[in-house]
Amino acid sequence: MKPLRGSAEYSIDSKGRLAIPARMRAAKELHPGSGVVLNMVDGCITVYPLPDWEIREEKVRQLSDDIEVERETKREILLRALDLDVDAQGRIALPKKYLDYADLAPSTTALVLGVDNRMEVWNPERHAQRQSARDQPFERMLERSLGGGGAA
Repeated sequence: MKPLRGSAEYSIDSKGRLAIPARMRAAKELHPGSGVVLNMVDGCITVYPLPDWEIREEKVRQLSDDIEVERETKREILLRALDLDVDAQGRIALPKKYLDYADLAPSTTALVLGVDNRMEVWNPERHAQRQSARDQPFERMLERSLGGGGAA
């Protein structure tokens, strides 16, 4: 499956449903009835196609139950996880708990980001604030993360 990338604003309908962008559905081979897993992190809703989530979950399962920080990390990740199916129109229903966490609501606009193996669903204002509050410019992050000074 192809990685996800890019961003666009999409409407959350009055019932809390979000249409998964067509290019993201195609990249991750999401069809009606396909499973996805929601999670909550960094103030947004993450949406993993089931095969990608299963890879992540296997890593989580490797955390020790005997080490407190690992046990707590495992607990938090798994208690926030929710299995959903893509409906016939390519949408997912975002539960109120997840909408509240991300400061979103039915009948509003969400910023949907493609981030490699997942989508992130953001309140556009919260995402803009997070971007502007970043301690270091993107170029420095790129240099530190990828070890180069050139473009990605």
